[in-house]
Amino acid sequence: MSTLAIRYLNLKYGFQTLGRNRTPRVFVNSIPKSGTNLIVSLTKAFGRMKLSGPVIAQTANGSDLAGRGGVIFGHVECFEQSATDMGLDMGVLLVRAPTAYAASLARYIESNPRHPAHKALAGQEVDTLLTAVIEGMHAGPFSLEPVHDRYVRYIENAQKTGFKIVDFDRLLKDPAEGSAEQDLLRVLGGDDYASNYEAALARSRETSTTYRHSQNAPRRIALSEDMRTHSNLQKAQTVYEAALHH
Repeated sequence: MSTLAIRYLNLKYGFQTLGRNRTPRVFVNSIPKSGTNLIVSLTKAFGRMKLSGPVIAQTANGSDLAGRGGVIFGHVECFEQSATDMGLDMGVLLVRAPTAYAASLARYIESNPRHPAHKALAGQEVDTLLTAVIEGMHAGPFSLEPVHDRYVRYIENAQKTGFKIVDFDRLLKDPAEGSAEQDLLRVLGGDDYASNYEAALARSRETSTTYRHSQNAPRRIALSEDMRTHSNLQKAQTVYEAALHH
């Protein structure tokens, strides 16, 4: 994403949520295509918290978040300070099952002409597209590392810096009492979030560009059994499951 696009989105989300709560101060981090758009859409739909982001960087620290409040979101591979030292009330890493993540990223690449890998991969055989997503690829200046490496990098940094691991699928269900998913939903929607959650989720789908991309995809992209058992994907699954039970 270009610097200009990032600035535009920061201004857009700041204006759309002007006057909302700037505290508690929360950073929701994620590997791209792991559900950030759900967080953005839910935050807007609940109508409670200010949005700030995206923050997209290989590394970041407290000075990079100065002046930001409410729900800050983005994709940061490595935070150089703990959530507490950065002045956050909560740090969250949003994760998604690697099979669902791979399919989501593949659909996005194929349906979005602005993605840097679109030209190289759109229209290819489904397994060719998924193999690139799972094993990594280079397309001009754009590069994507193997999926296992992506999961290790983000999850290890989250555990080191005191970020809670929140699972995408658990957010779509009734989260367990005291879970990280429930903690996040209470920030987004308040203590009575449950009474408004289904309506907020429905509104989030209406405004989600990612959801529209998935609905407008030219074909169904699903993982074959061979893709599901790909060694790199299986290793990522092991890392993902361990993080949820950490």
